[in-house]
Amino acid sequence: MAGPSTLSGAEIDRYSVVKALTDALIADGWDVDVQLAQDDWPVGVEINPPQVFVLFGPSENAGFEIGSFGLRHDLFMHIYGKNDADRVRLAEAIKDLFRKNIPIYAYVDGTEANPAQVGFLDTEDVDYRPVQVPSTTPDTERWRMVVHATVLREDS
Repeated sequence: MAGPSTLSGAEIDRYSVVKALTDALIADGWDVDVQLAQDDWPVGVEINPPQVFVLFGPSENAGFEIGSFGLRHDLFMHIYGKNDADRVRLAEAIKDLFRKNIPIYAYVDGTEANPAQVGFLDTEDVDYRPVQVPSTTPDTERWRMVVHATVLREDS
């Protein structure tokens, strides 16, 4: 039995966050690879800083105004910088982006190059922290940071 032929709201949010991050970082002059973290991440993924992996944590139903509902997502942007300054600057750029609303795009199957914007994810909270790694960690994985954001999507 085949599943639905279009993406769910949560899947659309995932593609939208990656597009918004990529577009904003390119506009700021970054040459950075932004990817969705897969189930087995980071196993089998070659790290080439600077890189950002977006991991969607738990999602839950959220109430908005009386009678309207949506989703609350916890997002974790795992940053791999070339050095300490690189990871801090990248974390600040991502944090600044999440201080604004994140566009939601009209993805149908995730392959659209320039989907229309159809709404926003509202940021409830955003912060970042460095990731402590053992001294034996390879240089490509040494300068890590995690940006955490909680975002809300109201269903229309």
